[in-house]
Amino acid sequence: MKKIITKIKRFISQDFKKTLDKLFPWLSVTAVLLIIIISYNFQGLYTHNELAAKISKIVNINEAIDNHINSEFSVIQTDLINEHLKQIDDLIDEISKNSDYASFFNIPSSHKSFKDLMDNIKANEVVLNRFMTHKAIIMEKTLDLSANLRNTKEIRTLTGFFSRILLSRFGEIFDSNLFSDDVRAYRYDISNSQEEGSQIDYNYSLLLIQLNEEIIQLIGIQERREQVSNLINTSATELIEKLNNYSRTTKNLLDATLLFVAALMIIFMLKLRQNQQAKLKMHEKELQIKEILENSSDTVFEIDAKGVIKSVNYSEDKNKYPLIDTVLELMSPDGRPINIIAELESKDKYSLNEIRRKKLRKNADESNIPTTEETLNQDVVITKEDESGYSFEYHESMYASPIRKLGKIIGANVVLIDFTKQFEAEYRQKKYAEKLETNQHVDKETGLPNHLALNKELTNSRENGLRKYVVYISIDQFENFQFFYNDRTVSLILVEVSRTIRLCMRNYDIKAELYHLQEDKFCLVCEEEDKDRLAERLLNYFSSTIVLKDNLNHDITLNISLRLGFSNDADTDNSDRLAQAKLAHQKARQIEAPYFIYEQNDDNERTYRNNQIVSSMIRYALNNNKITAECQPIYDLTKPLPGENNYELFSYEILVRLYDDEGKIHYPGEFLNIAKQAGLYISITKAVVNIAFDLVEKFDYVFSINLSSSDMANTSVRELFSARLKKCKAPNRLTIEVLETEDIDQKMDDVLKFLNEVRNKGCHVAIDDFGSGFANISTILQLNIDYIKIDGSIIKRLPYDENSRAFLSMLSNFAASANYTMVAEFVSSQDILDQVKALGVQCAQGYLLGKPAKLI
Repeated sequence: MKKIITKIKRFISQDFKKTLDKLFPWLSVTAVLLIIIISYNFQGLYTHNELAAKISKIVNINEAIDNHINSEFSVIQTDLINEHLKQIDDLIDEISKNSDYASFFNIPSSHKSFKDLMDNIKANEVVLNRFMTHKAIIMEKTLDLSANLRNTKEIRTLTGFFSRILLSRFGEIFDSNLFSDDVRAYRYDISNSQEEGSQIDYNYSLLLIQLNEEIIQLIGIQERREQVSNLINTSATELIEKLNNYSRTTKNLLDATLLFVAALMIIFMLKLRQNQQAKLKMHEKELQIKEILENSSDTVFEIDAKGVIKSVNYSEDKNKYPLIDTVLELMSPDGRPINIIAELESKDKYSLNEIRRKKLRKNADESNIPTTEETLNQDVVITKEDESGYSFEYHESMYASPIRKLGKIIGANVVLIDFTKQFEAEYRQKKYAEKLETNQHVDKETGLPNHLALNKELTNSRENGLRKYVVYISIDQFENFQFFYNDRTVSLILVEVSRTIRLCMRNYDIKAELYHLQEDKFCLVCEEEDKDRLAERLLNYFSSTIVLKDNLNHDITLNISLRLGFSNDADTDNSDRLAQAKLAHQKARQIEAPYFIYEQNDDNERTYRNNQIVSSMIRYALNNNKITAECQPIYDLTKPLPGENNYELFSYEILVRLYDDEGKIHYPGEFLNIAKQAGLYISITKAVVNIAFDLVEKFDYVFSINLSSSDMANTSVRELFSARLKKCKAPNRLTIEVLETEDIDQKMDDVLKFLNEVRNKGCHVAIDDFGSGFANISTILQLNIDYIKIDGSIIKRLPYDENSRAFLSMLSNFAASANYTMVAEFVSSQDILDQVKALGVQCAQGYLLGKPAKLI
């Protein structure tokens, strides 16, 4: 390589020799790095194969363990298994201490794969220890049962049980749950027996159940062992594959290194050629720059150490610039003279975004100087006179760089960049934005400031601590005006109302600002004005009739009355002044008074504050996945189980809950009505729909979900339900409980369409809270339901109300003839349960039988 470079140096110019000499240190460093890379990669190829061999050995040892414990009745050699586990631990330790361990396993994906392998090996040790423990227990209990079999009374029966367990170990079909039920039934039969020896048989059956439970656990452990073993093999295979890929990458890196050397030489030769071409072009660029400077709209000065101009690119009218051999006088925006050389003493450059430069006219007539307003129509610079009579321009920025000789500044190059047109454009844009903002804050209908202007005023008042109060004004019976008159006439009414209010303000010198918010809503922001007196004056101004001309020039006589709400003169922690005025206005409407003055913490404000808190809580729960559900069991009263009030489970009803930001649980009565008013109810419904399908997929129970007619008529709810239903594997385990609502008849078409769709997919349908007032027998027949859930208000009165019992008896007969299943809600006492059973109700739910809880 060195000989080749020496030959090249003989045929190139002195400039190229200098370039080559500069590149030699870099070439040397590159060569050393290449040698290190090559030697390191050769070492890596060997160690990678060694690591792969150790991992393969781990797989072989794991397979040996599998073979040893594969036979169910083989004697487990604990020492042998522990020896195998120690061999695996030793191999892992050797891999960790391998010289190439860090380079390979520091790769994130390789590190994760190795960590997975170690985690699986640790899990394997835990599973094996559990396996050996339970295996020993089973052997011990089997021997114990065998030895005690001859002491039993019913030896033939118990021998049959014992044989079923033994045969299960040889592959016979064996149902452990059925076996446990059979043994428990036998125990139940002999538990009441007084015959001699029955206690021995009872104890022996207990040991049989314990042995069966141990066998069940052992089967589970064996399944877990197979899973862990497969995970070990998978992790090991993945690691070996990554090692092989790493080896191939190492080999490819060696090949790439050689290619890199060749590429480096090519780049080196090209760089030499580029340097030669760059030198040839330098002169051309200097000529181009000189031409650009001469034709530029910007001004380039060369000044000496005293600030005297030595040269300038006169590209425009020379009268615009100072003369050569005169001092370049510049001033900062604050009028301070600029000494460029002094500023550059400790800097490599100096710049200002805006400067003042004297124009070549003195004692200018002030009337000839354009104002800022004139610049909107004239293409002139913005100027301003100072006390000396010179006019200054505000349309240039400056950049200066020093000219040095032997480290001393002997002058400077100064560039003045003209941005007059840009300045004027920005000025016009600013004025347009101000005008646009003004228009945005004005109501086009009345010409009054609008709600944006009001918010701005209240924010300013709040930030500056101004004591002003708000009057919220509405026009009574405005809906009638909208109903009887066209939009133009309604607009005339609003304009006349605003004119009358302003006339009152002017005549009484009321210090206030009037705003038009929307339709018939106006606001006054007042200061230092008695509220009762202001209310009296405003109301008196509208005591007489108002005459308007409609679009056909007909007279319209109107009696317009106002309703007013007054706020305090400051915000409170719970409500700002606009909210206070609205609350007072609402109170005035409630008590049918012409005006009302805000009273802090009254019923309206507490309701307003509570609604805000609950709405915020609902939004938090929706945004943070804090909508949850509890499930209350429904039991089949026709299928009793041993024990008091113990029946077979029929289904679970899903009941919505939510958690606030402090983790406190809240129930539907606290938030559902507010959710409907705040437009959040549908979002809660969709969250519950998702929860319902998740529960159906997770648990082998029947679940029911409450849906109202509004839910079933909502497009987004129907689409979500349909999408989840298509993916549901067991739609027959989901029941739709149709809530009784007053609008169910109005939305019956949507309800029937939805219910037919879900019923065709396998879901069941129930009507909830039947008897609460909205649904009747006709509704039941229309909906084609499967279950009737009786409203709790009827069920709770059964023990003492004959009418409730008569109603339920009638409904029970109807349900039996129509093949409907009835469910009683709110079964909270034994008296209620007895009445429900006596009246033929098949299913029940309530606190007596089971409280709502989360399923885990």
